[in-house]
Amino acid sequence: MPSTRITDPLLPGRLYHIYNRGNDKSRIFFTEANYQHFINKYKYYMANWVHTYTYCFIPNHFHLLVEIKESNDPNYHKIVSQQFRKFFICYALAINKQQKRKGSLFQKPFRRVVIKSTWHLKRIVYYIHSNPTKHNLTNDFRVFRHSSYRDIIEKREGLVEFNTVLSWFNDLEEFIEYHEYLSEQ
Repeated sequence: MPSTRITDPLLPGRLYHIYNRGNDKSRIFFTEANYQHFINKYKYYMANWVHTYTYCFIPNHFHLLVEIKESNDPNYHKIVSQQFRKFFICYALAINKQQKRKGSLFQKPFRRVVIKSTWHLKRIVYYIHSNPTKHNLTNDFRVFRHSSYRDIIEKREGLVEFNTVLSWFNDLEEFIEYHEYLSEQ
């Protein structure tokens, strides 16, 4: 039986850590342009359905922290799941064409974990941002280009809702201190 981490429905008002990787741990990003294409398609397919708070894109996988937007539709979780499916298919088709490959780009199904506490929420924010260090892509996650850490620090408009993220830490200074403290552990 699959883990509930995989099959939890995407319910309105809940926060989720969404993540997935390439089939057989293969790359999903091959060029710099792929990262921007991923973001553009994500916005196109998901902006009406989720609030995005953090992200990190590693060459063979990605992490997102999202909140499903409110709805009274009893089938909303199915609609949101279908939007994610459309997004993944659209991105995979572009990569398959670019790389002259066939078949599924991503492992199925994509993973999701419900965030159940403030402590868990803050840890996931740090976990997502520190992922490039964990995978030895950089010695300092704070300078990694394909992460929302700099977007939040520099309050860049775009993909993430940085004001909401900063409110979980009270302010920018606490956000930075939290990341620094955990990175020293």
